[in-house]
Amino acid sequence: MEIRVAKDEKDSIAASFIYAMGWKSGYKGIFTEKLLANILLDNWVNLFNANLITKRSEIAILNVDGEDVGAGGYGLSRDYNDSEIGEITSIYFLEKAWGKGYAKNLMDFMTKQLRKKGYKRVNIWVLSENIRAQKFYEKYGFKRTGNEKSATIKGEGIINFEYIIDFDEV
Repeated sequence: MEIRVAKDEKDSIAASFIYAMGWKSGYKGIFTEKLLANILLDNWVNLFNANLITKRSEIAILNVDGEDVGAGGYGLSRDYNDSEIGEITSIYFLEKAWGKGYAKNLMDFMTKQLRKKGYKRVNIWVLSENIRAQKFYEKYGFKRTGNEKSATIKGEGIINFEYIIDFDEV
């Protein structure tokens, strides 16, 4: 297993594929079949390419035996005007990589990178209906703040719960 930070368009394409497949598998029963069927494999490529230029956030890609199977985003928090608060923006895996401990490996990598960048705390937003992810983040050490954020994705309303981890407490 290896983890690398995305560095070029090839990595953006690989990460976008993982995100799209992660959405299609991970959000069954949360989003409609129609919405999930319309997720394009290259949906995130332009965003990831822009991040390569702005450096506001980075994408980490987890590779097992020569195949990219997981990806996650991390960087400056989008919600706090505080240089000490970073954010895990996302973490997705191909379904065949679920249950093998790779999520912890990728989270360890991303939180280590955030610590190196000087962040003291990290937030993450989790879909209210994604109980599996909430349990994972809680086990990892994140605590729910009580903050909620509503959004609409292609006409479907969602609610996200915020979780925070304080590096001084772990």
